[in-house]
Amino acid sequence: MMKHSQRGVALLVVLLIMALMTTVAVSMSSRMFVNFNRAESQIRYQQAYWYAQSVEALARYGIEESIDSDETVTLSQPWAVRDQIYPLDGGQATGSVFDRQACFNVNGLRDIKPLENGTNPLLVTALQQLIESQGIDSFEAETAAASTWEYIDTNTDVQSTLGVEDSEYEARSLAHVAPNNFIADISEWRAVNGVSQEMYEKVSPFLCAVPNGNLVVNVNTLTEEDAPILSAIFHPNLSDDQAKQLINERNAVDGWKDVASFMAEPVFSSLKQEDRERLQNFFDVRSRFFELDTTITLDSTSLRMRALLERDDSGTVNVVRRRFGGMSERDPDDKA
Repeated sequence: MMKHSQRGVALLVVLLIMALMTTVAVSMSSRMFVNFNRAESQIRYQQAYWYAQSVEALARYGIEESIDSDETVTLSQPWAVRDQIYPLDGGQATGSVFDRQACFNVNGLRDIKPLENGTNPLLVTALQQLIESQGIDSFEAETAAASTWEYIDTNTDVQSTLGVEDSEYEARSLAHVAPNNFIADISEWRAVNGVSQEMYEKVSPFLCAVPNGNLVVNVNTLTEEDAPILSAIFHPNLSDDQAKQLINERNAVDGWKDVASFMAEPVFSSLKQEDRERLQNFFDVRSRFFELDTTITLDSTSLRMRALLERDDSGTVNVVRRRFGGMSERDPDDKA
């Protein structure tokens, strides 16, 4: 009887040891599998990163070769071809280059001085009109426009009726202060007082943030969708429909040869000479800033990179900044 009992205990011990060994083996296999996937993913992202760098180098070369030193910048040039696809081993690279002077540069508000009569300066009013053009209430638009000016200007004094400075941001649950300088990316505009999620989604496609204290729009690279930018700057002398017609009737290949040719369009004939001279400073037919938006896909790995490029006076294109990721990696229909 004792021998049978001992044999039963021995069997149980063996079964327990086998169960423990099986559990350890499964755990080791699971960890090994996770580590393998992690290593493979890191390798893929590293490959994607260097492929993105290659696309960036190609974009820089394309801009340098597409534009001569004194040539106007238009959408008919090779750099402007959108959604180009380059096959890769195990995937593909897609890329588009955008003119970052075919938008409203909010950093152009930085050095604006207040008017003696207490009204908002021209560009602040233009930003307000651009916001209103997207169906936003007038009061909300003026609050956001004035607050954007106060957020970026170089002082901490409130210079507008509806704008705010540091005291407003310091009182928030996530306290911070206004940069009182350039913002690095237009996504920072969401932090400005009065800018709601709805407003940001509707208006941000017309905005940009390039490291330049001037608002200079290239009239040769505007599309019909960008018409609200033109009508906002020329408000109230140009409607959205007139702006669309002006863009559609532009020479599709050469565009306007200079700003004088643009301002000579019949639609501007009613402008006073004083207004004409003031407004023409906000336009050009050349561009200095461009943005590459590229997505690298390798098997199930996807990497998105946006690079802001600057073309200097000698024609050399340099990288100003890079941004990785974005909503499009999670939602292909979202271009943010």
